[in-house]
Amino acid sequence: NGGRNLALLHGKHLRARWILPFDGNCFLTSRGFEAIIENLERHGASTKHFIVPMSRVINNTEILVPGNDAPPVAPAEPQLLFRADTNEAYSLNMRYGRRSKVNTACAAEGRPTAGMRAAPWEAQERTTDSPEKGNFRSAGWVYRLFSGEPSQEAPNRAASRNRAYKRLLAVADFLDAIDEGIARRTFRHSNLFLYNETRLRQFRLGVWAGDAAAQREVASVLEGAAGAAEAARIMGSRASACGDGVAAGRALRITDPGALDDVLRNITILALAHYFSGEVRHAHAGANLARMCLLGEPPKELEPDFGFEAVPFAISDETSLLGPAAAVPATFSCPTPAARRPDVFDTANGAAAAGAGSESWRWFVDPEALSKVDVSHALDGFRLLRRAKALTQRELAAL
Repeated sequence: NGGRNLALLHGKHLRARWILPFDGNCFLTSRGFEAIIENLERHGASTKHFIVPMSRVINNTEILVPGNDAPPVAPAEPQLLFRADTNEAYSLNMRYGRRSKVNTACAAEGRPTAGMRAAPWEAQERTTDSPEKGNFRSAGWVYRLFSGEPSQEAPNRAASRNRAYKRLLAVADFLDAIDEGIARRTFRHSNLFLYNETRLRQFRLGVWAGDAAAQREVASVLEGAAGAAEAARIMGSRASACGDGVAAGRALRITDPGALDDVLRNITILALAHYFSGEVRHAHAGANLARMCLLGEPPKELEPDFGFEAVPFAISDETSLLGPAAAVPATFSCPTPAARRPDVFDTANGAAAAGAGSESWRWFVDPEALSKVDVSHALDGFRLLRRAKALTQRELAAL
C-alpha cells in the first residue's frame, strides 16, 4: 500500500491527469485500453475514481489470439484508476494480501467490505465514511498474466486461499531476510547470540577473584543446576526403564509448550553452571537433556577424559533472592532459566509401545509446542555445551 500511495504521489508530481497504480503483471489489450479511454473521456470530468475489472489468465497466449479480445468474466480483485485530484489513498495499516484495492473501492462506493472482516490481530478495514464516497465508475478491463503457478490462478475458492497463504509466506520471508541481513553483519555461529560474552567473562573472573556479589549469584545458578540435573536424571531413568527407543520416545514425547520451555530452561542453566564452575557433571547433564528431549537420542555415559577440569573457588552460602541465573548479563531481555521438572511422561503410551520392537530413537518434539516457546537462550546454551565438548558438532548442527 505504501508503494501504491507513492505511485499516486509520483503521478501528481508529474502533473498527470490520470494515475493507474496497477499491480505488477497486469496487461492491457488494445480493446481493454480503448474502453478505459472512452469512459475517461465520457465521465472523467465528474468522476475521480474508476474500477477496472481484472481477469486472471492461465495461458498468456489466449489474449493475443485475434478475435479473443472481448470483455472477459472478471471475478478477481479489480484494479483502481485515480484522477490526479483525488483525496483517496491506500491504508498503510493493512498488510499485503488483505484485499486493499477492494477495501479502497468499497470506501469510495460508501459500502462496507462484507465478508472480508479482519482477523483479531489485524488492523480493521477502513471506514465507509470517505470524503470521496460515491464518486466512482467502472471502466474497461485488464488481465493478470499467468504467474507460473496454476494452483493459484484458477477462478475458485481454493486458488484464492492458496494465494493468500503464499502472500503470508512472502511477508514472513521478507521480514526474515531483513533480520538475517542485520544479524549477518556481526553474527558468527560459534559466538553467543543472546548473552553478552564479554560481560559473562567478567562475571566469571569476578567469581574467581573472590567478588562476593558474583559468588552469590553463581551459587544461585548452581542451586538451580542441581534441580535441573535431577530432572535430567529422572528422565534418563524413565527412558532406560522403557526398554527400547520407541517406548522411550513415546514416554518422553513433549507436546506441551510449558514442558518444552522447562526443558530448554534447564539445559541453559546447566550450561551456565558449567561455564561458571567448570564442573563437568553440569555440562554432561545438560547435553543428555538435549539429546533425550530434543534430538530423540539416548543419554551418554560420562567419559573419564571428558571436558575440562573443574575450577575451584569459594561459594557463599547465601543464595540470590532473584532466582537462578537472574543476574546473568544478557545482550537482550530474555527469560531467566529456572530449574523445573517437566511433567511430560506418558506411562500408558510408554507401556503400550514397549512390545513394539527395537527401533532407533527419533525426533519427537511437537512442532506446535516448539513454535510457542522462546528458544533464544537455549541456543546459547547449546553453544556453551559444544565449547565444553559435551555436545558433538553433529549434535550442535542438529539442534
